[in-house]
Amino acid sequence: MNEKIKCHICNHVTKALDGSLLNCPACGADLVNTTDEIIQKSARCSFKKSRLLQHGTAILTNKRFFWLKDDPAITGGVVGGIIGSAVAAALSESGNRLGFSIPLTEIAAIEDSRMNLRRAITIRNKNGQDYRILIFRRNNWKKLLSSYL
Repeated sequence: MNEKIKCHICNHVTKALDGSLLNCPACGADLVNTTDEIIQKSARCSFKKSRLLQHGTAILTNKRFFWLKDDPAITGGVVGGIIGSAVAAALSESGNRLGFSIPLTEIAAIEDSRMNLRRAITIRNKNGQDYRILIFRRNNWKKLLSSYL
């Protein structure tokens, strides 16, 4: 039985072989108990990983804050689209677009920062790892994320 399942969080469609798929391969959401995790807010944003700026979507649920990478074939332009289509094919096979995921109980600090001369937010988890994102309506996101500290 090759049943197609659509994730209620990230809308990723995947095939479930004999119904054994429990979590979304793209974002890790529970596919069995779909009322367990609810989206509170989402927005397009950029994430700075080392020196690279990557584009995607920030999603806040009642359990975690996470970031999904864009499909390279969509965001790469003509040349990047051609090169990115090979990468996109590999991504669609694995389905893994999850850049990072932070449980809300693990958020230690929310701080203002800079990214390429723009104002950004840095989210620090309890392990001391920083995630710097550039997002529209930064202050609203900062206030919402700070409410979980």
